[in-house]
This record gives sequence, C-alpha cells and structure tokens, in this order.
Amino acid sequence: MASGKIDTHQHFFPKAYVDGVGLDTLARQMPNQKAPEWSPERAITMMDANGISEGILSVSSGPPIPDAPTLLRKCNDAAAELRQLYPGRFGSFASLPLPDIDASLKELAYSLDTLKADGFIIFASYGGKYLGDELFAPLLEELNRRKTVAFIQCLNSRSKPRERQRASSSRAHSSGFPTFASSSRMPAARSPTSSRGYRSPFQ
Repeated sequence: MASGKIDTHQHFFPKAYVDGVGLDTLARQMPNQKAPEWSPERAITMMDANGISEGILSVSSGPPIPDAPTLLRKCNDAAAELRQLYPGRFGSFASLPLPDIDASLKELAYSLDTLKADGFIIFASYGGKYLGDELFAPLLEELNRRKTVAFIQCLNSRSKPRERQRASSSRAHSSGFPTFASSSRMPAARSPTSSRGYRSPFQ
C-alpha cells in the first residue's frame, strides 16, 4: 500500500475533455505525438507502485478549449466524481476558464462550495498576461479571501522562440516568476507583485 506521499501534479483526461478537444489535437500536443491514455485504475496502479497515497487531479495546459466555461465545468465535475468513487486516492485542483474573470469567479465559487475542490490549477500566463497583471486582481483577491490553494503551472517549454523570449522579459522577472522552470503548489497568499504597479493583495 502507499506510504502517504501526495502527487500534486497528476493530469487526467476525462471523457468530456477528450471529446471536446479531440484525440488528434491532444496527440499533437504530446512529445511522442500520441494521445495520452488515462484511467483511474491505471493511475492507482502507478501510484501504488511508487508509494503514492493520493493523486491530485487537474487538466493540463494545451490546445485552445472550446466553450471553456462549459467544458471545464464538466472536467471539474468529473474530478469530483472520481474523488467520491475512490475516496482517499484522488483529490482535485479545479480548472478555471481564464482569462474570463467573471466566468472564473463563478467556477471558483461552484468548485469550492459545491464540489469541495482542494484548490485550483492556474497557468503562469494567459494571452500574454502574467498573473501579476491587474486583470487577475479580482480572482487573486477571491482566492485569498477563500484561503484556498493555487497550483501554478509553468509555461510550456515547447513554446515558440518568440514566446520564450516574452516569457523571460523584464516584466516576467519582476512579477516574481523569473523562469517558470517548475510548477509549485503554493498558497495564494504568496502570489507576486506586478511590475506595472499593482501590488498583489497576498504580499
């Protein structure tokens, strides 16, 4: 049996996500150009083999998501269902339809109040805007008010050279995310300050 380790970075591929994005599109995102295969049974077998008690499920970054509020709601519901079916083996970091702040605030409330999610997966940037941008202030404030957890997903290392150059700009450095070399599970209370003058409420 597992020894108490928690895998906080375990991506899963619920049917709604696969159907919405498409297997061919997902395959193109993979280094081996093969669509990922995932099932709770496979995941638990892997976890047991590596001494992992619980895997925190989340949806990965990748291709554009059609009708993100609807599709990500289905993904969050799927993760919550797996938590119920396999108690103690799976947790969940819910996804938010960013950069749509209003829709994300609604999903945040639903995920915490109804689904009892363990926290949220948030990507380092959306549409060229990093998390220190004023755009994200209402969301970060609500995360802090709720005292929840934000798992910050790093940028895709396979991005185009121009995108990598933007990621290493002075704005990115001063925002507190200098290289995006790794993901980190961090309390929202430790989020960064933007170079544009907006101080995060979590300083």
